[in-house]
Amino acid sequence: MTVRKVRGRPFRVLLGEIDQADGDGALAELLRESNDTCRPAAFAVVSARARERVGARRHERALRLAGLGLHLDLPYTPTAAELTGEDEERNVLDVLRRRRLWRYEVPSADSYVSRFEHEAERLLGVRHVHATVSGTVALQIAMMALGIGPGDEIVIPAVGWVGCADAAILCGAVPVPAQVDETLGMDPADAERKITPRTKAIMAVSLLGNPCDLAALREVADRHGLALLEDGCQACGASHGGRRLGGHGDAAVFSTNFMKFVAAGDGGFIATDRDDVYAFAVRFTGGKAFPARKRDLGLSAPVLPFSTLRMTELTGAVALAQLQRLDRLLGSLRGARDEIFARVGEGRGSGSSPATTPRARRDGARCCCSPTPTVARRSPPPCGPRAYGTSRRPRRSSPERRSTTAGPRWPESSPSRRPAGTGRPSTRR
Repeated sequence: MTVRKVRGRPFRVLLGEIDQADGDGALAELLRESNDTCRPAAFAVVSARARERVGARRHERALRLAGLGLHLDLPYTPTAAELTGEDEERNVLDVLRRRRLWRYEVPSADSYVSRFEHEAERLLGVRHVHATVSGTVALQIAMMALGIGPGDEIVIPAVGWVGCADAAILCGAVPVPAQVDETLGMDPADAERKITPRTKAIMAVSLLGNPCDLAALREVADRHGLALLEDGCQACGASHGGRRLGGHGDAAVFSTNFMKFVAAGDGGFIATDRDDVYAFAVRFTGGKAFPARKRDLGLSAPVLPFSTLRMTELTGAVALAQLQRLDRLLGSLRGARDEIFARVGEGRGSGSSPATTPRARRDGARCCCSPTPTVARRSPPPCGPRAYGTSRRPRRSSPERRSTTAGPRWPESSPSRRPAGTGRPSTRR
């Protein structure tokens, strides 16, 4: 098991020392150490633990003593996990008392996982949602459902979570990084330059609650006959162009990890308007049946090897309560973002990203300061296929680009397999 470390010590040891710190000086030293050596998300966990243990007043004294008073001068917004309360407790106890922990043990109308999926469909404005064990798993399943496999390339942003590249590699595909723009999302122009005859899809990743330029990426994908896959794991509930993330691409994925806007400890889900992608996701995760509310749609999928990467009722119970609180959380984050920009303003070489300007404030979720175009061009992030532990295959000529809208890659025994002569070209060297 990989353990995050701070100055050579396991992260959990630092949290234990926070629990045992005696006096403001010791607590301040631990907060200073975690601020200097941890990533912001890890420091937020340490600071929240300290606040819970010693109370807000002593926590404030320790932060100021550590020279971290800036954290107090800016508005404090609790994370989704910190908002966990009576709703989650009631749902989890209901699951435990009826002793039905597997979603297919109960009717879909009573299943917390199914209810979570239905609520997510309503919130995001999509036809289908299917819950999985994590956002990264959802991303891999969505790629498989879109027919991405060995020998294919998928364009991903050069800045993002490593799981984006991992999911592509697990499918046997090659992630091809493209530069990012002021939204911290993929630059559509550079994404188009990275397209080759092997490219199968573009992955549009929205970071830190900040929507990427989905409209422009959709145009690029359509122009080249590619699938558009949204990764909204860090931006669930945010919008672009007046529509929530999740409905712009051929498929979208989200996470319910403990650090996300919907925090259920772990978990994730796929959102799509395509029946074939949804049917593949349900079958691949070992789904025993489609929810009763979808049986009139005539959904079907051939028998295929499956996994058991589906969400449990306990996770669904927490995720449902979190999802029902999502808009309240996003409202507090947007209020904090507006206050930060009002009080701090735009600094030298940085400014608010397009998704957090007054014209688009209802769309973004978190406060996001991005490098200006001049600064971004001066110091572009290091990128390239080898940065992800892969090597890019040489380009090969192709008489025509393969369709990316044909649907999932079913097993050869499936009635929907490709016609003779249209199979995938060999990837052997």
